[in-house]
Amino acid sequence: MSLLKPLFSILAELQAFGYDSETTRAALKEEVRSAPVVIYTYSLSPFCTEAVRLLDTLGVDYKEVVLAPEWFLMLGEGAAKRAELGRIFGRTSMPHIFMGGRSIGGLSEGTPGLLPLYESGELEPALKAVGAVPESNPFGFFLFSGDQSKEKVYGSSFKQPA
Repeated sequence: MSLLKPLFSILAELQAFGYDSETTRAALKEEVRSAPVVIYTYSLSPFCTEAVRLLDTLGVDYKEVVLAPEWFLMLGEGAAKRAELGRIFGRTSMPHIFMGGRSIGGLSEGTPGLLPLYESGELEPALKAVGAVPESNPFGFFLFSGDQSKEKVYGSSFKQPA
């Protein structure tokens, strides 16, 4: 897959049709800071589905930003965000996960990636450190600032499913 990485970066730029990099970067920056955990996904991707399932299982307060159903169906704002994520972080694959405003990569790879963090036992402490899970004490739910309903944001080119 690493051999195809440059090709995917080129395709991401082509799909974005010469977007405004500064505007898109500012939007990404704001979005990434809008929740303790932000995950950019494709709605039909099994890797994205698995990452979301793990976050749900752990009771994480996160914001999901669906860029498109799949990478080859991407246009407009979603394509621009994917291209800019590629420019900034060197990866256009999804999911792309941020914790506390910092990129941790994708499901199984990145710096370090969601599954490697989970398997090492570092994920839950990291999530607690950024305020993404309620405290384990009996009164933690009073202190938890997050909304247990998951926020899902769809790119402007795609409508939320019924």
